[in-house]
Amino acid sequence: MLGLYISSMIYEPLNDNWIEDELLNESLPYNIKLTGEVSKLCLICKGGRMLCGKLRCPIIAKAKLVVKSSSLISSERVEGSTPPGSFVGRIGYPKVYVGPMLPPYFGNTKILDTPELWVGKSIDEIIEYRLSLIRGKIRMNIFDAIKGNRLLDLVQELSMSISPVDSEAIFKKKTHRRNIF
Repeated sequence: MLGLYISSMIYEPLNDNWIEDELLNESLPYNIKLTGEVSKLCLICKGGRMLCGKLRCPIIAKAKLVVKSSSLISSERVEGSTPPGSFVGRIGYPKVYVGPMLPPYFGNTKILDTPELWVGKSIDEIIEYRLSLIRGKIRMNIFDAIKGNRLLDLVQELSMSISPVDSEAIFKKKTHRRNIF
């Protein structure tokens, strides 16, 4: 802890929004603002000194992949092949969010939601797999599973499928990515 204190005295961060500064150096086709809470160690390091002990800065890696994938998901309509996976939330129980996980492209997408297949992959590839999935969601009562519901039945069929299923989702609003660093 003493080393961190001395480092913070010597290296005062010039800007608390260093993530934005790092991305502004690249030519961005879209106006993207990345926000999030960053630890004091990250402010000192700024993704260049690797004070956390990792080989690559996970915050910078995620930020670059967010910028790369943001052009694919900037509309109300998303089409792609669903991996056999769905989202079931826990907040607001017994009324929770339920929906399919959908990437904005077609093909074999099974690897996107199967961590067993990620062995030997780089951290960038794994982050890209997870960031490429768009979560469709609708609030449902858990007791609707007993009665049956058309949308819930579709999500269950997608989750039980052996191979990816071509799907389409139309959202009320334009899709956006919530950046949590």
